[in-house]
Amino acid sequence: MGCKIIAFLLFFSAFAQCKATSSKTFIPSHYEIELRVILEDNEQAGEKFSAPGETRIFGVTGTPTSKLELVGYQLNVDKESVTVLAKNGTENLPDNKEPLNFKFTFDLTIIRKENYTSLSNTEIVSSTPDPKHQGWVVDKYARTIPITPSLVSLLISDFSHVNSTSFLNKTVNVHAPQHLLQNDGGEYLAKTGAKLLDFYSEYLDSSFQSPKMDFAIIPKFYKSVESFGLTFLPEKMDDVSLLQKPGATIDSKFLVDGTLAQNLARQWVGPWWNDNYLNLGIVRYLKYLGMQEADPDMSANEISYLEAVQSSFKRDTYSLDNHTLATTLWKNEVIANRGATLLRMLDAVLPQETIQKAFQTYVKKINEKDEKTDAEAFYQILQDASGDNSLNVSSFMHSWTNQVGYPVVKVEAVNDTFVKLTQKAFKVSEEEEYSNQNATWAVPITVYTEERPLPQSITVPQFWWKENGTDLHFQHNISSWFMINHSVSGYYRVLYDHSLLKLIQQQLERNASVISPLSRAQLVDDYFIFAEKNYSDIQTALNLTRYLEQETEYVPWRIVFNHFDQFYQRFSSHFGYPVFQEYLNKKLDSALSSIGIEESPEDKRMRTFLRSDLLRWACTHGEPSPLCALEAKKLLETWNVNGTDSGLLSQSLSCAAVATGGNDAFDVLYQRYETLSNNKGTKDEREEMLGPLTCATNTDILEGLYNKTANENSTIFRMNDGKFLLNALIEKAQARVQLLPFLNRNLDEVLDLYNTWNKPQRSRVKRTRFIRHEGAELVENLLSKASIFYSTQAQLDEIDAFAKENKIKLLGSYVNIQYVLGTRKHNVEWMNTTGKSILEWLQSVEDDKM
Repeated sequence: MGCKIIAFLLFFSAFAQCKATSSKTFIPSHYEIELRVILEDNEQAGEKFSAPGETRIFGVTGTPTSKLELVGYQLNVDKESVTVLAKNGTENLPDNKEPLNFKFTFDLTIIRKENYTSLSNTEIVSSTPDPKHQGWVVDKYARTIPITPSLVSLLISDFSHVNSTSFLNKTVNVHAPQHLLQNDGGEYLAKTGAKLLDFYSEYLDSSFQSPKMDFAIIPKFYKSVESFGLTFLPEKMDDVSLLQKPGATIDSKFLVDGTLAQNLARQWVGPWWNDNYLNLGIVRYLKYLGMQEADPDMSANEISYLEAVQSSFKRDTYSLDNHTLATTLWKNEVIANRGATLLRMLDAVLPQETIQKAFQTYVKKINEKDEKTDAEAFYQILQDASGDNSLNVSSFMHSWTNQVGYPVVKVEAVNDTFVKLTQKAFKVSEEEEYSNQNATWAVPITVYTEERPLPQSITVPQFWWKENGTDLHFQHNISSWFMINHSVSGYYRVLYDHSLLKLIQQQLERNASVISPLSRAQLVDDYFIFAEKNYSDIQTALNLTRYLEQETEYVPWRIVFNHFDQFYQRFSSHFGYPVFQEYLNKKLDSALSSIGIEESPEDKRMRTFLRSDLLRWACTHGEPSPLCALEAKKLLETWNVNGTDSGLLSQSLSCAAVATGGNDAFDVLYQRYETLSNNKGTKDEREEMLGPLTCATNTDILEGLYNKTANENSTIFRMNDGKFLLNALIEKAQARVQLLPFLNRNLDEVLDLYNTWNKPQRSRVKRTRFIRHEGAELVENLLSKASIFYSTQAQLDEIDAFAKENKIKLLGSYVNIQYVLGTRKHNVEWMNTTGKSILEWLQSVEDDKM
């Protein structure tokens, strides 16, 4: 049942400009804002329109002056809800490059219809009937603390809400359309938000300066908009609902925790730094601490490693200003992750709790008028908090913030008792020129050895490697293994010489637990990247995976899967894939046997993540592993007795059940899909049944699934599940080979059935003569996705021949297909070089067993 919603969001960035008697321009320290609701019930939001009624913004010491430009945004075609965005349109504004210099207090009055409610940054102090207009209400809000104008926000809607009160008596409200809050929707968001408000208040030793925090969930909104006391969130992020309900998956809670933590951290750390590494990095760093607080089973150190550090390693290799694809949003993400990575390194190498003490001092000072918020001031706070003069925090940080990239530290044995370390900027490729190719960094060096492996919590460095680039030497008996950069406390990669690496590999195979999980993970990651960038070879990297039968920690496996996912794409349609799968399946089954197939109430969240990933690889990436096949047989027996049961973890086992159970298993799940379709099952529920069906190995079954997507009378087409099924089929090797035969038989039907436009449309790209067609674009996307998995020229030639034969029907999509096929030649080159080496290594592993 739909509801009529009018939401009004004011992203207010106005600076009222007033003339004093001396004719000098000045900026008031306080504003009063009065706003009348814009839309009547029968009005719709256009692209641009003026606000009827009253809109006044004025400084208390000057003449009222303002103009608001209102941008309408229709949320959906059935008019269920309408959102209006408003931005200030005043001209000749003061320069806003130093936001800290422009913080003001605001009094807000909203005049609204009585059947709506309003929200703003602060709490309502009075709500009275409007004496001038019957049926209207005047809401007056408490004065804000001094904030930048961009943080002033408001919402007018007929949303419902749920709330939770923290131990510190702060209320967190979650506002959303009524139907989204049914069945306890929003309860998790409110309770977790209240918990995090308390955490940040205690961690930063600063109480939240508002008695309430509002989260407004806006349907079909596309991003978060953070402001003081009121934050707007989209209904979904990465297809995950932020309004978690009982039974929500671990993965979705992880995303919600991260979204909440980052938005709440912003309540203390505003966008007023003149250094973006701090402006964005501090919030990202605090996010990970908040996620750990939301679920103590999570480790902030591990989360930040997997998200911030890994992202920085991939992207922090060139100047963002010179990169053609570096959009502002992309740049901000890179800077936030790099900033959090640098703070993580500082936290590791400085005395315990130094970072927390510095943050507490910072928050106190930032609330004082005119207090500096530049990087140097913060570095001095860190220096004072550490009580350690052996490290100059400012010099150390400048070596990282004044240049892009990071070093590769090469470790070599000089003789039997001495080791030499050299550093050089990491390069993406030998061909690319770098402005910082001769750069060096201040690097913290932690050393742990076979004789004295450090506890995992100790990361304070034994050596400080100065930025001057001079080689570093230290004493060590090279007959025993040692490693540097314990638990990735430093932001750099490590390249060991062959003899030293061999000792580390032997220790891994003998007893991997002696080396910390993060150190194991980064060692594997380093060498796969070194192989990709020609620092080393792929067989050296693969040797470091021999120990994986012992591995029961999530982070090392996650890193392995990051690299093996690329292998799967290029290998899964290749004749050599079964050899690779046999090697990996033994390690997957060993790990699954150790942690158990069944979930346990005692399982920590990382253990749940690990089990899910292991099952995904063991059950859905080709022929199921022996252990997975056995469990799938048990699952099929359960279906025959009790019927099917949906759930995220069962998806992998369901896939294996269909792959090994033949027609019987397929029929059970397909009947469940039909039942859901006839009984108004949700799209997510239907897709849970369709996904495993694509794991069938019977050619006739797979052909039948393809045909249902091109039959307008089939349930799959009627329920609008055809696109999902086609994309899911392409991901399975045995189903993928039937794509081109299916399109050859049914191209006309696909083009017609999947084109909802009345006629082909001209491309929006300027100066192009190509015509867009929705059905043709679907075919283009299917062929492009299939080609990702192809690594022989013959496979690509088949797609090319199909495209050329149907060039006229495919319209402008034909050119796009040709472009994609050109880029896929890299797959062929990879298979002829790296792939060949992998197959040779796999053969040598088999030979070693004989």
